[in-house]
Amino acid sequence: QHGQALNITCLSYAGKLNFGFTGARDALPHMQRLAVYTGEALDELEAAVKAAIAA
Repeated sequence: QHGQALNITCLSYAGKLNFGFTGARDALPHMQRLAVYTGEALDELEAAVKAAIAA
């Protein structure tokens, strides 16, 4: 199959940042992990930004 295997949409609205993941099941059988890892990375980024502001 030719085409796009993954789409990640990021939307900021009303002070919130939201991500949407759409993927081809055959190409990305563990896409849920991508969502979990993205959340973890955003937590790390937030902590780093807060630490930089506090310094």
